[in-house]
Amino acid sequence: MKFAFLTYGCKVNQYETQKIREGLEAGGAIESEEPEFYIINSCTITDKIDRDIRRDIRRIRKNTRAKIILTGCLTKRNFDSELADFVVPNEKKDDISMYPGGVKYKTREYPVSYTHLTLPTKRIV
Repeated sequence: MKFAFLTYGCKVNQYETQKIREGLEAGGAIESEEPEFYIINSCTITDKIDRDIRRDIRRIRKNTRAKIILTGCLTKRNFDSELADFVVPNEKKDDISMYPGGVKYKTREYPVSYTHLTLPTKRIV
C-alpha cells in the first residue's frame, strides 16, 4: 500500500500521525507522493481548519484517484459523507488494524478486505 498524510492541528495530532505512519511502515506500507490512500488526521478547533480540510479534499479528488481515509476530530462532527471514502473513528485512529494494507482495489468500489472500515454517513449534530 502506498499512502500519504495530511495532518491538521496541534502537536498531539502530529504525534498521532507519526505513530500511524510508523505502524503502517512496519506492516510494509510506504509513504509516497503518488499514494493509493490519503490519510487525513483532522482537527476541528476552528471553522477555518474545517474549510481548509474540505478544500484540500476537493483538491485531492480533482487531481488523483487516491482513496481518502478520514480520522480525527472531524469524524465526530457533522460532515459531508462525500468527504471521505472511509472513516476511522477518532478513538480508534491509533489502531493500525483499522487501516487497509497492501490490497488491490478498483476505483470507487469497496472490497471485502475493507469491511473493517466505516463507510461515511451523514451525521447530524
